[in-house]
Amino acid sequence: MDTVTTKEVAQQFATALELLLDWIDQRTRKSVSQAQGVTPISMDRLLRVEDVAKILNISKAHAYNLIERKEVPSIRFGQSVRVRVQDLQDLMEKLAKG
Repeated sequence: MDTVTTKEVAQQFATALELLLDWIDQRTRKSVSQAQGVTPISMDRLLRVEDVAKILNISKAHAYNLIERKEVPSIRFGQSVRVRVQDLQDLMEKLAKG
């Protein structure tokens, strides 16, 4: 039977705790960046109207209205409507400045 000393248990606990804290730190940073609107997606990505509505916390109908009134720049592919991430970010920064 192996005897484990208190010092060894303390070292194992410290290692496990350090790994847990690193994991929590990574998850927290990811959550904070998402809450601040920082997304890990390419700025060239095209968003659907549903995505725009979610990002702006508005209805899909309101998002379509903003696009129709040209308040949100868009790209049309036949009946499909898309918004560039960069255009949406530029609009949000412009609105934030007032």
